[in-house]
Order: sequence, then C-alpha cells, then structure tokens
Amino acid sequence: MEPWVAAIAVVGRAPVPALPARMQLVAAGGALLQALWSGVASVRSSYEQIALEVPAHRTALARARAVCGAVPGQLLVGDEVGLELAMDGRILTTPFQMTHLVRRGLFPVDAWIADVRRPEIVGAVMEDDLLERPLDQIDVEHDRFPPALRSALRERFTLAERNGEWRTYCVRAPSATR
Repeated sequence: MEPWVAAIAVVGRAPVPALPARMQLVAAGGALLQALWSGVASVRSSYEQIALEVPAHRTALARARAVCGAVPGQLLVGDEVGLELAMDGRILTTPFQMTHLVRRGLFPVDAWIADVRRPEIVGAVMEDDLLERPLDQIDVEHDRFPPALRSALRERFTLAERNGEWRTYCVRAPSATR
C-alpha cells in the first residue's frame, strides 16, 4: 500500500487538468476500488503469515521445552516476539524493544540480566541472535540483545540442539558453569 501513498503525495502536488464530472467520478471510483483491493490484500497476507508462522513457532517452542526438560512454570528466553508471547502465556521480555530501552538508558541492563538468571529460566530459543556467534561479530545496531546480556546468556546457556532455523540453548550443567 505504501507506493499508493507516495503516488497520492506526488499527484497531490502536481497540477491536475480539469476533468469532466463523469471522469472525476470514474477516477474517484477507481481510487476507491484500488484502496479497497490493497486493504483486503494486506489483511489477507497478514492472516496467511499467521497461519504459516504460528504452527511453526508452536512446534519449535514445544521441541525446545522438551530438549531443556522444561516443566510448567519454567520459561525459556526467546529472540523472537512471536515465541515470547507463546511461552506459557507469559511475556518474559520483548528483546528488541528492551535493547533499545537499555541503549537509551531507560532500563537497567543489570535488571534484565538478573531476570534471565532466575531459576525458572531453563533455556533459550533463538532464530537470529545466535549465542555461538563470536562477540566480535555482534552488530549492536541490529542484534536483539545488548552485549552485556549476550555475555550473561552465553555464560548461562549452552547449545543443545539445532532444529532447522531454530537453536535451542539449555542451562549449563553446574560443573560446566564458567
């Protein structure tokens, strides 16, 4: 729909020749039909995306919970908001937004680190912000976790499984903790 917004802005600035009333009515009707078509297409594509992603997220989350041995009441951290919303119906954090709050000094990273160290956090599911990536390859502008939190996650969790595009990390055994 965005190209139409640009087109309207350009056409709104351009001198428009006077059109007969009938042509104005046809043009207005065509614009209305195009707007309706674009709106329906946007809504439909949203529903189609949900139909594709939700089952995949549910499967990935169930698999990750099983790999980490999570029981009801235990949580996993995720780098993707769709997973976060599905975790026991609770939101632990929304990492991208929280990272921006940390960067702006509006939320203390130490409080976030304390949250992921809580005993009920037994694992992490990552799609993009993979913990095994070397710290020198972190892209602070685009990664979902700030460097201090990433270090805490790497210290607490170890890679347990690769499942397609998902990575599951579980709490390290006590003897493996650094």
